[in-house]
Amino acid sequence: MIKCPCCGSELGAAELLVDLNTNTIEIEGSAREVWRPQVVELLYILREAWPRTVSYEVIGDGIWGMLDQGRTAAQIRQHLATLATWARHALKGTGVEIECVASRGYRLVLPRQRKVIASPLARDVSDRRVPAP
Repeated sequence: MIKCPCCGSELGAAELLVDLNTNTIEIEGSAREVWRPQVVELLYILREAWPRTVSYEVIGDGIWGMLDQGRTAAQIRQHLATLATWARHALKGTGVEIECVASRGYRLVLPRQRKVIASPLARDVSDRRVPAP
């Protein structure tokens, strides 16, 4: 279990459960059915990697099993953007978000994690500038 650097409380991805067998997600006891299996697979991949960012290539490989299938990297990213949009709709109103990390991939942001990121201590650390060499 990962601990908050500010207060030491446990941060867990247990707030989001993803079931690939039934294509459902459960958020704090509330289950939702997701109609697109690839969206559930995307959520599962992000949930398992939480809080890390997952690259476009790893997500594509996890969903389709191989990347080349005649698609260019731009086509894969576009399709993943569509899946991420559908996943955001499935998560709407839950406080769980999917964040796009430019040129890298996607990551899951859970409600408690967002509170830690928004804390004044986290903001102070991120605002420090590193002097140029």
